[in-house]
Amino acid sequence: MELPNAMQRLETVANLWGKTSGLLVLIENGTQAGHRAIAEARDFILMISKDGGQEPAQVLAPCPHDLDCPRETQALGIPCTFQARYEEPFLTALEFSAAVHAVFTHT
Repeated sequence: MELPNAMQRLETVANLWGKTSGLLVLIENGTQAGHRAIAEARDFILMISKDGGQEPAQVLAPCPHDLDCPRETQALGIPCTFQARYEEPFLTALEFSAAVHAVFTHT
């Protein structure tokens, strides 16, 4: 999330969460910074959904639980990532190869 600080990232996540019907997919580059941003957003959504008097949010991926991330608590320093192939949008594909492999982290 290319926002300058945690407060702006969390305000953006809260705004996005408020516009959903209970489903929000966040995807970030599979780097340490991307992993931390997704973990931050995941924890924030779980917290505000419990405090908001609504049905608590549930995490579906990458770990299908609401517990602390094992990679965070064990200080492994390994971001939770996966490789995916996707198609570039049409106009971008005109300039570059249409099929791309990239590493992502998600919640």
